[in-house]
Formats: sequence, structure tokens, C-alpha cells
Amino acid sequence: MRANNPAPGSSSPSAPPPRPGLGDLTSSTFAALLDHLLNRIKLFQLEFKEIRGEVLVKLFVLLTAFLFFALGYITVLTGVIGMLTLHFEWSWPKVVLCTGGIHFFGTFLLLIIAKKRLSQTAFRDSLKEIEKDRQWLENRHRQR
Repeated sequence: MRANNPAPGSSSPSAPPPRPGLGDLTSSTFAALLDHLLNRIKLFQLEFKEIRGEVLVKLFVLLTAFLFFALGYITVLTGVIGMLTLHFEWSWPKVVLCTGGIHFFGTFLLLIIAKKRLSQTAFRDSLKEIEKDRQWLENRHRQR
């Protein structure tokens, strides 16, 4: 008579498997998210190690070059202001205002050039992976 009722603890072939509960889904989602974030951090660390040496050398060279340039520039600028004052018989405030205007114009041009040069991205691999993840999420939301 008990042939129709399966014994407790045994599963019948026709019964559907139990569905995971909300806690199981939450913990697995959280674990996947945490794993994803840890992988992104590892990728960032690897890319930073690759460029760290290059960045330090470039920074040192640029700083040293800037100091030498600043010393030379101040010396030459002082000489040019003195020379223009004597040659054109202008007052030195007029010469200083003209050279200041030229400097502002040159600064504006250099900022435009720097903006174009600095638009090249570092961490290209990380950005590509983030873009792939974003596209995957968008495709997944469209499928629902």
C-alpha cells in the first residue's frame, strides 16, 4: 500500500528538483560580484606594476627638465625685457605687459595641445573588460 508514496528523504523521478531559496540566490550573486571585483582589482594591480617604472622615470626626467628650463627661461626673459626696453625706448612696464600677453597666448596653445595628448587612456585592458561587462549586462537585460 505504501508503494505509491515514496519514503521520506528519497526523491521520486517525476518530482521537480527543489528551487534555491532567496538566501541561496543572494549569497551566490554576492559571491559572483565579489569575485568579479577582486579580479578587476588584480588586473588593475598588474597594469599598474607594468607602468609604475615608466611613470617614475618620466616624472623624474620631466621635473629635472622643467627646473633647467625655468632657470634658463627666467634668465633669457630678463635679458629680452632689458634689450627691448633699451632698443625701442619703451618703458619696462610696457615691455613686461607685452611679454605677459605673449605668455598667456602660448599657455593657451600649450593647454590645447596637452588636452589632445592626454586623451590617450592608460589601463586599456581594464577599460576593455569593463566595456565587455557592460555590454554583457545590457544584452542580459534585453533577453529578459
